[in-house]
Amino acid sequence: MSNLRDVIQEAIRSRELGEIFTSDQVKGYISSKEHLNDRYTLKHIGTILANFSVGPGERRGNSVTTPNDALFIRLNRGHYSLNCDDYEDDGDELASALLEGREFRSSKQPNANSTARDIALKMVDYLRNRPFRYLKKGLGRSSDYWVPSIPVVGWQPRLDAYEWNGDNWNETKSILKDFEDRLESMLASTVISADSALKIYDDIRKWGNPNGTRRNGDEIVAHLEALRNGEITEVDSTLTKVYALARPEEYVIYDSRVAAAILTAAEYMYPMRTKDKTSVDTVEVFRNEFSALGVYGGMGGTRPRGYRYKNWPVAYRVIQAQIDANRLCKEIKTILNDKKEGGRDTWTLREVEAVLFMEGY
Repeated sequence: MSNLRDVIQEAIRSRELGEIFTSDQVKGYISSKEHLNDRYTLKHIGTILANFSVGPGERRGNSVTTPNDALFIRLNRGHYSLNCDDYEDDGDELASALLEGREFRSSKQPNANSTARDIALKMVDYLRNRPFRYLKKGLGRSSDYWVPSIPVVGWQPRLDAYEWNGDNWNETKSILKDFEDRLESMLASTVISADSALKIYDDIRKWGNPNGTRRNGDEIVAHLEALRNGEITEVDSTLTKVYALARPEEYVIYDSRVAAAILTAAEYMYPMRTKDKTSVDTVEVFRNEFSALGVYGGMGGTRPRGYRYKNWPVAYRVIQAQIDANRLCKEIKTILNDKKEGGRDTWTLREVEAVLFMEGY
């Protein structure tokens, strides 16, 4: 008899469930299948998913004794994916299905990472080969100038062209490391001081966006405690920086520049196609995989930007958008290291987001 994981796997194969799903969606699927009604008690579905899952971070469900026992990956509160180690690429097949106006059903073993990996590979290639420089605003239109003076190509040269608040990447990296060390020490304490939490929050806010939301110490402590427990309950342009600096291996800084870079790259990688005089936007391949990534208000440089695709959701303050950005950027980081991009295998999430940040200028 198949277990719940097999049932969900079949639902993903038939596209009745997405590769990221909630307990309520699983309950709805089971309720719609008469042959499953007697096998599963709906009130137990959430418990099964929680007990047989791992993540976020080091969390293990009550029924998981080793990582290999996990049937599911818990991405955040109520959101899961299948735990699959082997996958094959379905991204191009899905694009073809969209173009031909037919339903896509994979003949391969479904896996929550297959299309994500393909998208990340395309984004790595896009940023590797697209020349980069940006127009820096001076005091007047006649004083605007291009930086760098000659366009650069490649991930490492893009990182070397990073600038924020007059600091280059090495200088910024030192500032971020100090934030990380302070947050690591704070989270290692049994009790987090409200004064200390407010101090580092304000330091990060002043560094990243002085106009960011002001909060009191107790609010910051509550957000850090939630993060320590593997969940977040709110996100914005400052909190995303706090989470990323507190959990540098798990969270990416997902702000308006990074969001703009991701959408621009997605629309370039997945263009409009024509089949039998009908236009189809294959960017839906990206949208189907990272459904919460979308528009994120921001001013300055080339933002706000116009986008071709009209169904991008609003990503600002959306927790699932943060989760999707984490997942995409971790895939990019893994690919950069696997390929020894720029002659090294030490790429970090901070460096991935730094390159995207500049692309989103």
